[in-house]
Amino acid sequence: MKLKTIRNLLLVSGAVFATTVASAAEYSFEFLAHDNSYQVEGIFTTADVLNGAGGYSIVGITGTVTGANGGAITSLVNDPVAPNANNQFGYIYDNNYFPSSPLQLNWFGVLFTTGEDTKWNLWGGNQNNTPFTTNYTLHSYTGTGGASVLGGFTSAVPEPESYAMMLAGLALMGTIARRRKSKAA
Repeated sequence: MKLKTIRNLLLVSGAVFATTVASAAEYSFEFLAHDNSYQVEGIFTTADVLNGAGGYSIVGITGTVTGANGGAITSLVNDPVAPNANNQFGYIYDNNYFPSSPLQLNWFGVLFTTGEDTKWNLWGGNQNNTPFTTNYTLHSYTGTGGASVLGGFTSAVPEPESYAMMLAGLALMGTIARRRKSKAA
């Protein structure tokens, strides 16, 4: 096969693959209470498009809450009025993640469940919606109260599709280098 044919096939397959990449990003988080009573860590997935509130809608969450009534994070509580703040189960939440620097949640935060449907709210900032960058509050009304927690979010976790594209590019570069070497010999 000629080099032009191989190159064209790779370009076409790359274009097809690029159009099928998921529209989501994943972010890691880790928070620890000042008194070490709670720790929450995990990954949440956001839509890849800014919403009407100026943030990214959180569409999924995984992780663990360590402490009283903690456990594996089992689900994100849906916000039926997203991206606006909702008030239910004794919480105000909007499940939005904001692309400021550093990355952060606002005063409403994210609502999720652990174990036997224990609901937790993780939020930052104050009533004026001034975001905090590392000081957050983790709270549950299920007899556990809450705790001020310190921590933050790390940059996006690369998606498997990103690794696949990188490997495809490296393979293409290797093929081109090998062909050039064989032509030179």
